[in-house]
Amino acid sequence: MDILRYGHDAYGKVVIDGVSWDLLGLAAGAGVAVIIIHLIYRAVSKSGRNRGN
Repeated sequence: MDILRYGHDAYGKVVIDGVSWDLLGLAAGAGVAVIIIHLIYRAVSKSGRNRGN
C-alpha cells in the first residue's frame, strides 16, 4: 500500500498525483473514533454539563 500516487509530467519528470484511496477507510474510522471519544468525554466531565448546552 502506497500512501502517495506518482505519475509523470509532459517532460518525463516524476510528480505526485495525490493520496492513495487505500487510506480512506482508515481516515474515516479515525474521524468517527475522535467524535465518539469526544462525546463520551463531554458526557462524563462536569465542564460539559455546566456550560448551559
